Amino acid sequence: MGRFATITGMMGFTEIKDSEDYFTAQINGQGPMGTMISVVRREEYTSKVKVCTDNPHVEIPLKSNGKLDVSGAVGQNGFLNIINKNEVTDTNYTGLVPIVTGEIAEDFTEYFAKSQQKPTVIALGVLVNKDGVQAAGGYMIQLMPDATEEDIVAIEKALEKAPSISQMIDENKSLEEIARTVTGDNDIMILAQELDMKYECDCDREKFERGLISIGREELTKILEKAA
Repeated sequence: MGRFATITGMMGFTEIKDSEDYFTAQINGQGPMGTMISVVRREEYTSKVKVCTDNPHVEIPLKSNGKLDVSGAVGQNGFLNIINKNEVTDTNYTGLVPIVTGEIAEDFTEYFAKSQQKPTVIALGVLVNKDGVQAAGGYMIQLMPDATEEDIVAIEKALEKAPSISQMIDENKSLEEIARTVTGDNDIMILAQELDMKYECDCDREKFERGLISIGREELTKILEKAA
């Protein structure tokens, strides 16, 4: 969920152009976590993210290298679905791609390549210890139309040498230092400095009531009977 919240929060700045718009990301790889859903809105310089999953208490063995088995929790047989909502035209734009690995970053890389035709490099990481999350973050690299083959090779070589994103954040590397490390380029131009990401739920009684009404009386009755 940490990786999922990170990438969708980052996309709040790249995919949302108007404060009235928002998008919903859904991923289900048929793994024990079930479906993960992220709803993202943008308010000026803040990307607001709310995330939920069917089963947040999944416990599975670590991989042989001691890392969390993200793919084992998410699963590899399903789809990543992005639904962009435009309030002005009241239309939805949907991008649907098969899950590649269940590691989240690779699956969103596939989404940008197949659904948006944008070659993209994505890295996500959540470093945990016995006390919880120690460091988390991510980066997304997309090529500009005038990128040369030399630019691509330089980035590939830099990425091969770069530490994991969670390690760099845990070492208190600045965003500028991380950008230089993963691109191999010291000539970094900062376009926006005061961007913020917030984990926030904007639900209220009225929204909850509308959601219940949309389910329908018959289905609500079945839910109540099952819970009784």
